[in-house]
Amino acid sequence: MLQLFQELTKSGKKRFYEGCVAEVIIETVQKNGGIMDLEDLKSHVTDEVKPIFTNYKDVNVWEIPPNGQGITALIALNILDNFNIKDMGHNTADYLHVLIEALKLSFSVTFWFCADRDKVPVPTKELLSKTYAKGCSEVVNLQRASDKYNKGNLLPVRSDTVYFTVVDAQGNASSFINSNYMGFGIGLEPGGCGFTLQNRGSSFSLSPSHLNCLAPRKRLYHMIIPALATAADTGDLLCSFGVMGGFMQPQGHVQDVSNVSPLECMAEHQKDSLLI
Repeated sequence: MLQLFQELTKSGKKRFYEGCVAEVIIETVQKNGGIMDLEDLKSHVTDEVKPIFTNYKDVNVWEIPPNGQGITALIALNILDNFNIKDMGHNTADYLHVLIEALKLSFSVTFWFCADRDKVPVPTKELLSKTYAKGCSEVVNLQRASDKYNKGNLLPVRSDTVYFTVVDAQGNASSFINSNYMGFGIGLEPGGCGFTLQNRGSSFSLSPSHLNCLAPRKRLYHMIIPALATAADTGDLLCSFGVMGGFMQPQGHVQDVSNVSPLECMAEHQKDSLLI
């Protein structure tokens, strides 16, 4: 693995997607019945995306846009903004009920709309509007749970994810997450390279009418979502955060944000992080 990192340091990602590493990956895949070839790896393109955000109680929460599921957390936070969860008491039955219903609603939407924006229309702006969230909040029954939020198709729930965040003394932060997906990927190591191959391709829908349907050169519904929170008035970084756990990640982000408030508390947390 050290030798591989040294090679990548010298030659960059081209060495990985077109050089000797690519050849070993393809050999391993094809030897085990896969159909990927060198052209598939060579045609890989890395996108620099513009993050999406919503304002929740004077904090801007930033997420990766679709095809990442970070929008699920933002929609849920917008829905929660219509309830006084503070007065409900932290982790009381009423508090958890509203939290769960907000997440059920947001997932029901993003299981349909979270897809490759270069291939299908994803109404990100509309889904993140406060007006849309207000309408969603009015669907929530405070007396009972709903079982009718079912827009879109569910995907398999498994993961093998690692998250870390790094903040330096100047307040620069890196929110990083990586995953090989089910069962630590497919469990195959290409020729002593020191890593196993991932199997995230299973997160497509096989329904032709679904926005996230399987298609060539299309990015799939992606679960891993690093996040940041900034002060809405100054833009100052308040925290860098993320969680592990497949579809639990939007829920974890919502809990992180709703549990760490008000703004002063998050700012204090930032100071402590910098001291550490």
